[in-house]
Amino acid sequence: DPCVFRYKKERALAQVKAARDAGADIVIFSLHYGAEYKTKPTKKEVQLMHDLCDGGVDIVFGHHAHVLRPVELYRAADGRLTAIAYGLGNFISNQSRHYIHGVWPKEKGNPRDGVIMRLAVERVDYGDGQQLTELADLSVMPLWTDNNASARKRDSKLPVVIKLVANRREIERLERQLADSALDEKQRQATK
Repeated sequence: DPCVFRYKKERALAQVKAARDAGADIVIFSLHYGAEYKTKPTKKEVQLMHDLCDGGVDIVFGHHAHVLRPVELYRAADGRLTAIAYGLGNFISNQSRHYIHGVWPKEKGNPRDGVIMRLAVERVDYGDGQQLTELADLSVMPLWTDNNASARKRDSKLPVVIKLVANRREIERLERQLADSALDEKQRQATK
């Protein structure tokens, strides 16, 4: 069952153990923690995540920094391969609506960036009667929160726009558009 509580290491690890004892194949831990706008986890935060994985967690989703942080594949003390997302950025928000690329300090990260983390979980039969559930196919889809707050400062008649852009899809669309325009140019050159 899902639960929400103020983080206490002993309580968290007891919950993880209880989930494992109840037969959970995979334990996912979502943690709202850390300092906002810091792109790197501190040594204390890294240790916290490693302790959770060593205590039985398979996947940790960290959030609160509002900027992207690293994703780590961590080999837990018992040999399991675990995944730690130290910070997934913003999914969709009006966070830092006045962000301006090139002006916002780089060390604060980009508050309009985010990712959707995708992974597969599969049960593997090793043929000796042992079946393990393991992580597989980890990937991320980059996201961008488009926001016209700065433009609305200049023209208050503009409608409010806050929308999520899936960067990979946008890049694919632009690549198709570029390929089509290159084709059109070749066709124009061929007809001259």
